[in-house]
Amino acid sequence: MAKFNESEHPRDKDGKFTDKGSGQGWTKEKRDRLLVALSFFSSKRKQIENNTENKEYTPPKEVYGFGDKNLLTSPDHLDHMRKMGFKNPKEYQRAAIDFWNSGDGIVYFGGLRKRFYKYNTQNNRMIVVSDDGIIHTFYTVGEKKFKKISAQERLQQWKK
Repeated sequence: MAKFNESEHPRDKDGKFTDKGSGQGWTKEKRDRLLVALSFFSSKRKQIENNTENKEYTPPKEVYGFGDKNLLTSPDHLDHMRKMGFKNPKEYQRAAIDFWNSGDGIVYFGGLRKRFYKYNTQNNRMIVVSDDGIIHTFYTVGEKKFKKISAQERLQQWKK
């Protein structure tokens, strides 16, 4: 590893490093490229946020189960199953299907992942499904955690 040489890293009067130096730091060209990239990603994010009520995504009327049997028996899903009091994956999947198909809870749409979330504040159950009726997960989550998920996924209540 190279030895730190103070003379190659000039500082301003406040002791902060300046951009004048050995030439190995940020050049104007690198900064400009970074700003263009950040601008691009920022505009893409705004497009996604503004498109969360896109009517081409409609919540499924019914769900059919987990898309992959291996997903149903993953350690996370087995943990959810046990915490919710179900005896086996089949019972857990049936409860998830029944929850989605019931009138309980509020349906939200997550524009970032293009998934639907249904949450019931009375029993803290949440299910995540895709528009083709495939279940991604089903578990209990407190209101505080659900609000955090809502903010991260930019959930909006689905308007019919």
